[in-house]
Amino acid sequence: MQLFQGQNTETIASGQFNSQGQAQIVVPPAFSGFVGVGVLNIDNELSIQLIINNENFSVEQDSDAGIVFRNSPENEFMVAHFSGLRAVRLSPTMYAPRLVALMNFENELQQGVNPIRGRAHLRRSLDMEALFTSGLWNHIISGAFNLYRNPRDFGTDMVEVLRRTSNQTVFEALAEDLITICTQFGWEAAQDEIVEYLVSSQRIPYPSGRLFTAFLQHRVRPGTPAPALVDGRGTIAPRKTLLMFHETGCPNCERQMQIAIRNYQTIRERGFDVISVSADFDEAIHKMVSAPFPWRRILNDFEGFGGVNFNNYGVVAIPTMYLIDENGIVVGRFARLQDIPVFHDLR
Repeated sequence: MQLFQGQNTETIASGQFNSQGQAQIVVPPAFSGFVGVGVLNIDNELSIQLIINNENFSVEQDSDAGIVFRNSPENEFMVAHFSGLRAVRLSPTMYAPRLVALMNFENELQQGVNPIRGRAHLRRSLDMEALFTSGLWNHIISGAFNLYRNPRDFGTDMVEVLRRTSNQTVFEALAEDLITICTQFGWEAAQDEIVEYLVSSQRIPYPSGRLFTAFLQHRVRPGTPAPALVDGRGTIAPRKTLLMFHETGCPNCERQMQIAIRNYQTIRERGFDVISVSADFDEAIHKMVSAPFPWRRILNDFEGFGGVNFNNYGVVAIPTMYLIDENGIVVGRFARLQDIPVFHDLR
């Protein structure tokens, strides 16, 4: 027996049927307050989704009627829903109507809901606590991402969703997944907006994993002083600099480095220096790959993503580029040279 929690499924019980083909499943104390969807897998042949909500009920497979629930208004509601029948038993504490609402919204996302309507539902109405235990978490969050074309709009709306998510477990899971999405798609403006709220809310005092890195990046957001860069001889205070984090074997990195090589003179004419920071571990490979770089500051401590410069700048995805002005202030963080306004025409 498994229960859904965000992206994860938790196995709460396993065992065998007795000689009469019966088994009893008791929700363990650690999950005693669970309200949501579970999955009962039988001999890798049958998978039954059911609702758990403080009900002492039975489920059986009937040769004629199929799957039959007894003493479970929650699951009887769902059977009626899928059968096109009218559910006759409702109470304010039932989870099933909330699940149906989520399923309807997921279907709208798949069918291409009007973005204005979809975004309004996300901000004001989407039931995050019910979504967390529904098994639809990934489907709906990923589908909702497709409603947006502007990263900042996504960040603004997701802050509103976070703001009205009172359950701390759900809040932290949502925060981490939103940062993952922003990292994967290079939506730096959205990430900055989300992390700004997370930091100010003080609801995650001890971030870990991707959140820890995002909080580090927040310290290097636009308008803040760029951290000093560490090399073998001391430190460098970057000024009027295009700072490029990369790694050999990363196709996007190599593509961006080639653009920088071809356009180095143009970059210099526009008043910027170039500093590259590599995550390579192999010194021989690094020397071979960086030999064509026309800029003189080529940094690598051969500690990969654990290196001091990667950590100080909170870099977890490559390529990552920072534009730094003449006063050592971060202008922005980017994934491609073409995304940087002053270099948008470089190819």
